[in-house]
Parts: sequence; C-alpha cells; structure tokens
Amino acid sequence: KKLTIKGYALSGGGKQIQNVQVSLDHGKTWLKAELEQLAEPHMRAWTWTQWTYHIPFDDLPSKPFDIICRATDTNANSQPESPVGIWNVLGHMNNAWHKITLQIDEKCLKKGS
Repeated sequence: KKLTIKGYALSGGGKQIQNVQVSLDHGKTWLKAELEQLAEPHMRAWTWTQWTYHIPFDDLPSKPFDIICRATDTNANSQPESPVGIWNVLGHMNNAWHKITLQIDEKCLKKGS
C-alpha cells in the first residue's frame, strides 16, 4: 500500500513547470513527483500542472512528520524556502515552499488501509 499525495503548481508568464520535488526530511533530500503536463501550444503554459507522489506505507514514520513540496519552471525559477523577503499583508506573490504535517494512525499502517 502507498500514501498518495497530490498537488498543483503554477508558474508565471506562461512558463511550464519543469519539476516538482517532495521532501519527507525537512528538505535534506528531495524526491521527484510525477507531473501531469498538458500539451501546450508554442511551449506556453497558462494553467496549473498537477503532480502526484506515492509514499510506500513502509517508509512512513509512526510519529508526526512534514511533507514539503517545491516547484521549478522551465526558466529555472524555483520557489523560495521561506516567505521572508516576499511576505506582504495581502499575501500577493507569496510562493514559498508548501509544508504540511501528518500523523499517520499506527492502526492504518498495520492494516495497510
């Protein structure tokens, strides 16, 4: 069994998303997510790129852990680690790494459900 995580990435100015990476160890190592790219005319991208990453249950810790994701576009623009320096009251253009914390119920891991 696997835990499937999904998300979407969006670049600006019509640039395609080149890759999305996921980290389970606070950014020490990065794992490549699968992209669902749409065929865009003239190498332009005006919509979200959906992504998926599968984590085998055997690799999931029993204690709370963070999942972090970051994206890079075809111009090598990558999300900053922190919103420091880009934060503003309205939240415009805040595109720092996204992080969620999960706690997996040990009963689920044992049952594989």
